[in-house]
Amino acid sequence: MPPNIKKILYLTDLSENSRKALVYAASLADVYGAAITVLHVFEISSPNAALIASAFLGYGSMDEFAKKREGEILQQIKGRITGACDEIGCQFPACRFSVDQILVETGRVNDIILQYVKKGEFDIIVMGNRRGIKEAILGGTAKKVMRICEKPVLVVPLDV
Repeated sequence: MPPNIKKILYLTDLSENSRKALVYAASLADVYGAAITVLHVFEISSPNAALIASAFLGYGSMDEFAKKREGEILQQIKGRITGACDEIGCQFPACRFSVDQILVETGRVNDIILQYVKKGEFDIIVMGNRRGIKEAILGGTAKKVMRICEKPVLVVPLDV
């Protein structure tokens, strides 16, 4: 029986290789008429670095700095992801897929990704791997996702 792919979770770190993985996610979505959920996790910097930056920029408190910084950065990230999706979507003659959601979360990358993967709402996970396929098998986020995910995971290696 052929797979029934209706929901794709595409993980991006905004690198050039994750952009290559987006082409694969879009292609799968086009073939199956599936919706793509895009997830990017913005790693929170160390408290000391944020404290120094907030003092340097003249913010009254760490909370004020964090909210402004996160809000602006998250909006920029969403805009960049939307642009990439639009650009890649135009490459398909009859786009039969849609970007269901663009999610930008803050926190520890592996923890947030694994939370979404464990929810099990997706039929396939698509992600790039900056280090190449050998390292994807031996370690890193790709390995963790493949190990805990009960759904297929497509890892697009760096040199594709």
